[in-house]
Amino acid sequence: MRTSSEMTPKERFECALRHEEPDRVPVFFMAMAATAREAGLEIAEYSKDPEKLARGQIAFYERYKPDCLTPGTDISMTGSSYGTKTEFHEGMTLPTIAEYAVNEPEDWERLEAPDPRRAGRRGVYLGAIERISAKLGDEVPILGFIITPLTLSSWVAPLRRVVIDMKKNPDLLHKGLRTLTDSVKMRVETSIDAGISYFIMVTTRATRDVFTQEQYRKFGMVYDLEVLDYVIRKKIPVIVHLCGADPLLDMVATEYPIDGINWWDRGEKTYNLSEMKAKYGDRITLIGGVDQTRELILGSPEEVEQQAKDAIMQAADGGGFMLAPGCDLPPITPPENIKAMINAAKKYGKYPINP
Repeated sequence: MRTSSEMTPKERFECALRHEEPDRVPVFFMAMAATAREAGLEIAEYSKDPEKLARGQIAFYERYKPDCLTPGTDISMTGSSYGTKTEFHEGMTLPTIAEYAVNEPEDWERLEAPDPRRAGRRGVYLGAIERISAKLGDEVPILGFIITPLTLSSWVAPLRRVVIDMKKNPDLLHKGLRTLTDSVKMRVETSIDAGISYFIMVTTRATRDVFTQEQYRKFGMVYDLEVLDYVIRKKIPVIVHLCGADPLLDMVATEYPIDGINWWDRGEKTYNLSEMKAKYGDRITLIGGVDQTRELILGSPEEVEQQAKDAIMQAADGGGFMLAPGCDLPPITPPENIKAMINAAKKYGKYPINP
């Protein structure tokens, strides 16, 4: 039972985004396909039906009580809106892109902005958000996804096509990125209409593992900032998620007008949580602390708890911190390890933080 001093997940989440100290550290999961398990469904069935997707998200919330929800399933859900073909698999294996929409340089010119409400599995996504918002919207933040145009380009075309066209056909690639940027803004609108009031911007290609900083500035950042300006004018908070072991943290933290940043702090080569807290913690909420590639899926609950405690001690003091994995919650994550993260936030993350 909730006490009079205990915040709701929405209150806790918003407090952390304002760099104030909530009652305790919020716990943030990008839990998408992993929530199919809570509905007792295989991912192939779960990802095609808005009622089932919503049911899994709601069950995940009711079981674990995280401080946000992020409805979705897989990258092929987004790609399918643009004409990619999806291959579904049995069990908890994620769907994959079987055929890309863009395969030749000239295909960038032919790319069209799809219907932001119905194309591909877009209706599944929006329908799920509407159902979740109707049941939980007053209690827990529901984050919509913004896929950055350059990231999206590598979901509608093979990554090698994008890399080649950066060098050999930049004008054609820019035409494709313009179409994708315009379509992303339309998707923002329909997400808001469905009930989204927070966004997580997924920038999986803003990493030196894939592109140089100069390449990302020219082909990624210019479009990211256009989308961000569009969202910010609607007064909606945006968290950026960066993938990779060598993300462009300084560039994003200093030049993107964002509220929070989530990255694989346990695996990346640049900054750990305490270093990011010292550099940017006064104005950007830091989101991370638990390794989704090792401790969370392979470790014991005790190991997860200790890593979560270490993260809280590094970055929670003064507020502006959420405990989270560095990326999407793997569908094979043991339930006891998910609970261990939640329990660690309750045990060590109460304010004021005591080392």
